[in-house]
Amino acid sequence: ADSHPERPHRVACMFEHLARAGLTERCTVVGGTECTMNEALLVHTLAHWKAVMSTQEEGRTRIGADTYANAHSAVAARIATGTVLDVCRRVLRGEASNGVAVVRPPGHHAEKELVMGFCFFNYVAVAAQLARESFGLQRVLILDWDVHHGNGTQNAFFRDDAVLYMSLH
Repeated sequence: ADSHPERPHRVACMFEHLARAGLTERCTVVGGTECTMNEALLVHTLAHWKAVMSTQEEGRTRIGADTYANAHSAVAARIATGTVLDVCRRVLRGEASNGVAVVRPPGHHAEKELVMGFCFFNYVAVAAQLARESFGLQRVLILDWDVHHGNGTQNAFFRDDAVLYMSLH
């Protein structure tokens, strides 16, 4: 429905707020980049990857208990994840002092093997793993500020002392 918070207008609204605050003039805007299967597999299982990719052929379908997908959902999820990874790489290589990825669909509810809460891939968890494995970070802090708890991100690192997950909801 038009009133649901997870809809395309959400991204446009965020950009409008950034522009009104004068931040878009000070930012480098980068295009979207699709993640690879191997990048998604830093956190997710192969079965999960295949389940998300299968939505491309199925058209509008239900995936998981509460999420619907269409033929474009898998590519949108790959672009959201890849864009977050691109921003992460740029910061870790010193090409940017900080970054933000305004993407959708969201990601923090996606579990290792489960689509949930409109989240297909947990791109923050994937980025944290990429930072550790490709850039040698020994510790990572994830601050999740959202109206809902990011169960997928918490569960990805629940037994991992090298990643501290904090949720403000």
